[in-house]
This record gives sequence, structure tokens and C-alpha cells, in this order.
Amino acid sequence: MGGEKPRRMSIWKNPPVFFFGAWTMMAALHQFAPETPRLPSPLNWLGLAFLAIGSALDLQSVLRLLLARTTVFPYRDSQTLITTGVYRFTRNPIYLGMALILLGAALMLGTLTPLLAIPMFVWLMDRFVIRMEEGMLEERFGDAYRTYCRQTRRWLMFFFIVAASAAQAREYTSFDVVGDSISEGGNPEFYPDTGPGWVHILFGEYQSEPAIQRLWPRIVTNNYAVSGTTTSDWATTGSAPMDDLLSGEPDLVAVLLGFNDLSDFLTDDIVTTSEQALYRQNLNTIIDRLQAMPSSPDILVINLYDMADGLSESIPATSSFYYYHLWSPEILAMNSIIEDVAAQQGCMFIDLFQVFFHHCYGRDIGDYEPLDSLYIMPDLYDVHPVTEGHLAIYRTVYERLLSLKYEKQMAWWYFF
Repeated sequence: MGGEKPRRMSIWKNPPVFFFGAWTMMAALHQFAPETPRLPSPLNWLGLAFLAIGSALDLQSVLRLLLARTTVFPYRDSQTLITTGVYRFTRNPIYLGMALILLGAALMLGTLTPLLAIPMFVWLMDRFVIRMEEGMLEERFGDAYRTYCRQTRRWLMFFFIVAASAAQAREYTSFDVVGDSISEGGNPEFYPDTGPGWVHILFGEYQSEPAIQRLWPRIVTNNYAVSGTTTSDWATTGSAPMDDLLSGEPDLVAVLLGFNDLSDFLTDDIVTTSEQALYRQNLNTIIDRLQAMPSSPDILVINLYDMADGLSESIPATSSFYYYHLWSPEILAMNSIIEDVAAQQGCMFIDLFQVFFHHCYGRDIGDYEPLDSLYIMPDLYDVHPVTEGHLAIYRTVYERLLSLKYEKQMAWWYFF
């Protein structure tokens, strides 16, 4: 892939070698270990479940990397930091899937000694592959990756609940969008017109990318986003776009609001605690009204990206863009509210902040780790993304929708 630099790799220190080495070790232990204790039937048939789970986890993990157009190979520089889907729960879902496949195979063999190969595989991967990859990712993504590491464990062991796992994910029939000009299609490359925006792409108006109809062919889509609107506009009783949305009773809704709120709050160069409380209250009201619909929709709550890449305080006082010098810390505060409200309301959370980090104006004010793709218009200092930025939003949302389509109901327990 463009921009990826292969690193020198020892043939003996890569995942396939460790994986097939563990497989060989299991077969040898099963065949040659004397007086091997045996697993009683049908306990050994549980191995089929772990084989299926591990294979599904690997396939989904690779699919997310391909959708994000980043490398699936170790020892190559990643272009995008993936933190959604299965990557929300474990930093190494592919290697976890391999471990589960080995566990399934060991159980299927019906003896206990092959299980000894699994901790050996985990140790080798952790020692010789994962820690090397983590160093590369930290070098590439800096604070964004360090934050991800604090929030997400390196390994995660989960167990399957058989009765729940048989349940299929919900089949949606109507998807609506609550938002402002970013969701309406604000794109500096096409001013004064709109589009293509991330919603246009998701709804199939940008033919080079798969649309939501690929997941749910009969789904009805509506974009109710209105340029210039704030959470107050949407939370107020009698709001025209909100009333129109509620009358349609969608069963899936995406909410991306806050940039205009922040712009209004910063007119006096300060965001007060009462203004933050108002934003929280409005966001809760919007979600309450959506959840009160008879359709009981699932709600995707999307946070805000920082067009200054965390460096707004470095904007010179002489700059015509100095108005935005408080933008970065306040974006963090707003995002904390968004994530908190999403968790309290039982909504699905989508993190755009990490997706956009190092792709914006930080390169002009001191970002020493800018990434190749620019998601905003150079020199304009406009919060609206260009087409590449809208594509990044689309792919992030589509990944989450993809997981909604295929994921089963699981219970997760942390291993380490």
C-alpha cells in the first residue's frame, strides 16, 4: 500500500510461524505424550465453538483493516489507527483469534497435553511480535495510540453463551441522521454547493464505496441534518426536522452534533460550566425523544474531531484564525460529555476524534507526526471535511454498521 515501509523481518519471528509451530507442537503432544489424560466426550466437542469463534474473529478483524485501507501485515507502517469494532475490546483481535483456533483444535484432539502449546504461543507472540508492533504504532500515532492502549487491553479472553449466540443481529428497516452542516454535506471542495458528504456516501450516492443498502437492502434512509443547527435547535419542542424524523419512527439513528454549539459558546472566549451543562442536557433530551419512539431505535452517537489536532493553543495571536485558539481543550471537554451521555443512555459510541487525529491543521502549528491524508482544506481553517475526510467518517460509521449486521450476542471476560 502507498506510504507503507516494510521492516526487516526474521522468518522465525512472525505470526504464521508461531501459529503453525504451536499446531505442530499440539499434534506431537497428543501423539507422543505418555499416559495422556483424556477429555470426556462431549466436552471435547466444545472445540468446534472455539474454532468458529476464532475464525470469525480473524475474518472480521482483517475485514476492518481492509475497509480502513491499511495494512494487514506485521512489520509494515499502518496508515490508520483502528479502534472500532472488535478493536474496541482487544488491541490484537487477529492474534486472539489464532489463540482461540488453537484452543478449539486442542479440545477437539480430546487430550489435555496439547493445551500446553497455547500459553507458549501467547508468550511468543507477546514477546517477539506484539511488543514490536506496539513500538511501531506508538512511533506512528503518538498520544492517540497511547490513549488507546490505556483504554483497551492487549489480550481479551471471552466465552460464548450458547443460547444468546444463536440470536441474529437486528434487521433494520429505516435509518435517519440527526446533524448539522457536516452531515448535510458541507465540503470545501464543492462550495457553495454541498457534497459528497459522509451521509451521501453512506446512502449510495458515491458509487465507489459500498452503501448501507448492501447491509440491509430494503432499508429506507433519511438525512435530516440542517446546516447551522445546535443541540438546542434539535432538543426544542416543535423543532421541524426533529418532528419529521419522529413521525417516521426509524429503528436506527445516527447523531452528530456539537460544532455549532462550541462555536456559539466560544464567542466570549470561554465555555462556562453552565454552557457545558446545557449541551449535556440538550443531548440527553434528543436521545430521550428518540428512545421514546415506538420503534425503540438503536442510536449511534458520534463525537467531534479536532481540526487543530490538539494544538489550537499554539495558534499565534496575530493569526486570523486565533478565534480557534481554545478549540482543542474544549473539544476534549465536549467529547467527554458525548461519551458519558452515550454510555448512560445505552447508545453505541463512535469515535471520530482518533480517526481525524494528525490529519488536520496541526501540521501548520507544530504537529511533528502529521499523517499523509489531509481531511480538511489546506489554509482555509474550515471545520468541514474535504472528500477524503468525509470518506473517513463514512468508513468509521460503516464499520460500526457492519458489526451490527454480523455480530452475535456475546459475554466478555477480561483475561489479561
